[in-house]
Amino acid sequence: MTINAFSHNIPEKTFAKLNKEGEYTRLAVSPGIINKHYTPAQFQTIAEVVGVSGAIKYSASYSILLSVPTIELTTAKRKLEKAGLYIAKQG
Repeated sequence: MTINAFSHNIPEKTFAKLNKEGEYTRLAVSPGIINKHYTPAQFQTIAEVVGVSGAIKYSASYSILLSVPTIELTTAKRKLEKAGLYIAKQG
C-alpha cells in the first residue's frame, strides 16, 4: 500500500477556482528579474496578503502566483512592493 504524503495537503480553494469567479485577481511576484532569492519577510508578506481566502501557486517562470481578493488589490500591491517584491504585469 502506497501512502501519498501530499494527499492531505491539497487546498480546497484552488487557484483556478478562485480566479474563475472574478472576485480575485492574479498577481505574479518575484524578488526581482534576475534575483530568485526570497527572504522570510517576503514570504510572510505574501502569506498576509493572500490571507486565508486566497491561493498561492509556483509558476514555471520562477514567479509565485497569488490569488488576491480584488477588493484588496491596491493595498496588496503596496505591501508586496514595500517588501521588495517585483510585481509582473499581467496579460
